[in-house]
Amino acid sequence: MDELQESLSRLLENPEELKRMTDMASQLLGGGEEPEPESPKLPDLSALMGKLRGGNSDTQKLLQAMKPFLAPERQARLSRAMRAAKLASMASAAFTQLGGEDADESI
Repeated sequence: MDELQESLSRLLENPEELKRMTDMASQLLGGGEEPEPESPKLPDLSALMGKLRGGNSDTQKLLQAMKPFLAPERQARLSRAMRAAKLASMASAAFTQLGGEDADESI
C-alpha cells in the first residue's frame, strides 16, 4: 500500500510524468480523439401526459355519472371499456408523436 502511495505522489509531483501517463492511458482507451456520439433526442411527451392526466370528454363524464345506476357487472364492463378507450387514445397520440402517420388516415 505504501508503494502505491509513493508512486502516486511521485506521479503527481512530476508534471512531465503525469502528462506521459495521461497520454498512455488515452492511447489505451482508444485515443480519446473520437467525438462523442450525439445522444438521441427524446420526443416531447407532453401530449401523452395530458391524455394520461385526464382530459375527460363530455361522453366520459356522462358515462361516469351513469355508472352508479348500472348493475355491478355492467359497472365493471364500463370501467374496462373506459380504460381501453383511454389506452387507445394514448396509443394513438404516442404513435403520432413518435413520427407515425396520423392514425385516422391509415384506416
